[in-house]
Amino acid sequence: MKVGMKMSITSRGKKWEILNSLWILFTFTLAFFNWIGFFHIGRKAKCKKWIFSGLIYSIPFILVMVTGGANDFVAGLTIILGIIGIIHAFMIRTEYLIRLEAIEKGKVLSDSEVKKIITTIKLSKMNLEDIGYPQSVSVNDVVEPSFSVEKTAKTEVKESPIESEKPNKEDYKNKSIDINTASESELASLPGIGSILAKKAINHRETKGYFNSVDELAETLSLKPHVLERIKPLITITVLKHEHRDDNTSNKSGRIIDF
Repeated sequence: MKVGMKMSITSRGKKWEILNSLWILFTFTLAFFNWIGFFHIGRKAKCKKWIFSGLIYSIPFILVMVTGGANDFVAGLTIILGIIGIIHAFMIRTEYLIRLEAIEKGKVLSDSEVKKIITTIKLSKMNLEDIGYPQSVSVNDVVEPSFSVEKTAKTEVKESPIESEKPNKEDYKNKSIDINTASESELASLPGIGSILAKKAINHRETKGYFNSVDELAETLSLKPHVLERIKPLITITVLKHEHRDDNTSNKSGRIIDF
């Protein structure tokens, strides 16, 4: 999934999502044929509520077939249900794509599981916009895929997705992260960093040496000012010096700087 005007909803990519959203075109026939689209997605996603919606939207069509023509009442009902159907279709598109992906992987999701996945997608999108990644960065490199059959089976936990996304401030307070010695996973746990920037920091350490200041870190990772302010209290920097010994190895020593 690529970050752009709109990120992908599923792990299948935009092309798959567009092809499986063509049913929405039926809604632009107003309420005369829009019921076909809702019957279609209800059957494919094994979701009875959308089949029921299709029955409601089919009322104008049924009335025309029974009476042999359209009167003012049927015409008005067609327009009203048609407008509602278009709005309804776009509102449930995300849920349908998530359910369809799960069906293709052999799992039928409950309503609570779908809500958790949608919440995770929204949080991921907000985090990416907050960090300000360029459009060429892959969302899959920054966050977990929006859906995994194996992981969905384990989503029944007491902690909500919103709570699990928030950094544990007490942990940060008790243990600062030294950016010159921290592992990739430790760096990625900092708010606003993620795995992409963590890898970039590790590559900088391996190729160009250690970070000498927090400003050097911010410049290397192109951090926005508000992100930098968030991580300053959570990190320390060991300023390292290299001394050559007789055996041509480097002896590292330094001091800890707390921010």
